[in-house]
Amino acid sequence: MTDHLRLLITGGPGAGASTMGERLGAVLEIPWIDSDDYFHKPTDPPYQAQYSKDERRDLIHREFDRSDSWVLSGSISAWDIHDVEFTHAVLIDIGVELRLKRLKVRERERFGHQIDPGGDMHNEHTEFMKWAASYESGEQPGRNLPLEKTFMAEHCIHVLSIEAQQSVDELEKMIISFTGANLRGFNH
Repeated sequence: MTDHLRLLITGGPGAGASTMGERLGAVLEIPWIDSDDYFHKPTDPPYQAQYSKDERRDLIHREFDRSDSWVLSGSISAWDIHDVEFTHAVLIDIGVELRLKRLKVRERERFGHQIDPGGDMHNEHTEFMKWAASYESGEQPGRNLPLEKTFMAEHCIHVLSIEAQQSVDELEKMIISFTGANLRGFNH
């Protein structure tokens, strides 16, 4: 038994990794880190500038160093980080069709008419949806399912792949059960 938990929750855009990461961080009373916060620089409109790989690595390592235990949601598989080891990793794979459906709803809720033709975020939205649709095949640059699987094999001690849609409550139970041997001493 270890006395720390370094948990990666990942999956394609729209799979629910951020939602699950935030929830598990709260339930386990450990810091929750979302990789998206270290990918794009804050801009208005959003997503106009990215941090460099060096900046991302420095920023995320600062977060990792703040605590012995944490939950990271999202992906760092394309960031050339080789000096991190996760005690556990969970890949949420709900399929491209459901992911894209969720993303369309999320993007509309976040940005409204800005993503419509002529809107100031239309081009970014179109490119993002095209990239997100290719996650499983790995045809676009950046993070993708084949890269995630390779990263987890190299950097994660225990890996759980969930290949069906589950409710947030069901996912929480599955993941806590998966990491349960290492949770003695955590508040949950």
